Amino acid sequence: MKLPDLVETKLRDPEAIVLPRMTPVKKREMIICYHCDGKPIGETIFPYSPAAYADWLRSMAAALSHADPAFNGGK
Repeated sequence: MKLPDLVETKLRDPEAIVLPRMTPVKKREMIICYHCDGKPIGETIFPYSPAAYADWLRSMAAALSHADPAFNGGK
């Protein structure tokens, strides 16, 4: 799943703290709003399913793994 560009940029910045805030699933749609420094920086909306949620988690982990070499086993 593609994250918003600014969210990916901030996730890769070791100094930035990105907070994803999820809204309850309504009409089978999940909305995730991302905040950094108290300001909204992006939003992801997708039809909810366990597979889609897992895909979103993998996207977050992939972006974070590029933030700090130690996070990715020093690679």
